[in-house]
Amino acid sequence: MRKTIGVLLAALTAGCFTYQPLSAPYPQERTVRVDLTPRGSQLARERIGYSATDLTGQIQAASNDTLFMSVMLPGPSGMAGPVTQQIELPPLSVATVSTRRVSVLRTVFASGVAGAALYVLIVSKVLHPPPACAGSALC
Repeated sequence: MRKTIGVLLAALTAGCFTYQPLSAPYPQERTVRVDLTPRGSQLARERIGYSATDLTGQIQAASNDTLFMSVMLPGPSGMAGPVTQQIELPPLSVATVSTRRVSVLRTVFASGVAGAALYVLIVSKVLHPPPACAGSALC
């Protein structure tokens, strides 16, 4: 039952957020997701070592011709934890810049689904309890 509740809570927290596009000027020190154009994906491969369709990190600075970001990347094998790397993205590399926000509709929906699932789980345990001698050699 603990595992089921854990899965329900994980689903609940995953469904509570959505990404909303930002427009320039972009706020500094805010965590954002940058969706990359095909050119931006190629640039990411050159600068960080692998191709990506989006990057998540903090905006360090933004100007008309460049977006400077600090992104978290998985650490190389044998190294503990992620690595932070600075990357410069020209405007033609960036399709959209989005920020993560709480989605009230998704939160209400996920809460309803989780509550209903928990209710069904509890009712099924009450209406169909396990036999009293389950696992006993005396029965």
